[in-house]
Amino acid sequence: MIIPVAVWQEVMAGGALRPEVEEIRSRFEAYLAAPDRTLAAAYATQVDQGEAAALALAAHLPGALLLMDDGRGRAIAKAAGFRVIGTLGLLLKAKQAGLIPAIRPELDGLEKVGMFLGDALIRRALLAANEPREP
Repeated sequence: MIIPVAVWQEVMAGGALRPEVEEIRSRFEAYLAAPDRTLAAAYATQVDQGEAAALALAAHLPGALLLMDDGRGRAIAKAAGFRVIGTLGLLLKAKQAGLIPAIRPELDGLEKVGMFLGDALIRRALLAANEPREP
């Protein structure tokens, strides 16, 4: 696992207000990496800093699997031949592996913290997870 420094900074922004920040820091801080600046700058003309850093790191890691939700970033990653999975895809894999019993509570939690999930995307994810649309 590698976490781009730019993504880390986005996640940690305003962290003092969130109780889970210390646990996140203790578990994941060791995985930080900085990308090639020139390559990240080139990607940053098309996507934000976090996605640009992730794409630049992936360019040097053949076979890497990018966790990325941004639509533009995902399109660029796929065009470059990178493997990509989004948060909902990761939740589906976690359910299939028996790591979580259902994705619905996770979707609700993501929406509560401000992640935008369109109705069509939620319907498709719940259908793929064999879960009812309504709780």
